[in-house]
Amino acid sequence: MTRFETLPEDAHAKLKTDPRHTNGNELLPATVATTMRGHDRPIWTASQMQAELDTGHGKETVRNKLNTLEEIGICASMRANGGRIYWWDDERSDWPLPPDVAVEGREGPTLAEVLDPWYAKVGLIGLLSPAVAGVPIVAGVLAVGGALSLPIEGSELLSMGLIAIVLSYVLMVYAGLLIFVEWATDERVSVTGFTD
Repeated sequence: MTRFETLPEDAHAKLKTDPRHTNGNELLPATVATTMRGHDRPIWTASQMQAELDTGHGKETVRNKLNTLEEIGICASMRANGGRIYWWDDERSDWPLPPDVAVEGREGPTLAEVLDPWYAKVGLIGLLSPAVAGVPIVAGVLAVGGALSLPIEGSELLSMGLIAIVLSYVLMVYAGLLIFVEWATDERVSVTGFTD
């Protein structure tokens, strides 16, 4: 196993890793990348990398190699505390990841993605309507029982609440039909009709 085989395939393909094609004591960016990838430290400065490499190369040479790695998309950097910090550019995060951290992907859709389809909005309104309809029903029961005096009769309040509950069931059935139509046609249903 060569010393650069620990690099991921995409990084290995971007870097010159054959020491026969170097000039004498040239520091290969692949050497810097292997050091960065193979240690527990998630963030590096040029001085820290120079000390870790211990190859006798100057700090500017190491900084140039780190900048080369950034240019080809292997590491990322940012200004910090009057200098620059570097880290392995991992597509799972915009920030440095320690090697002992496992980044888990999203397991399910976000709330915005769940509520994006038209049927989800209609269904949500249908599910929330009974909660709103409960207010006139409770007020109607209290008015009929004589515990609450209102300008509207209790029976009218009960009727309004029951109508709101029936409408919520109608909305939920409508949402179910929209789900079925989307499933059957493979087209998205919106307020204006079908979309691709």
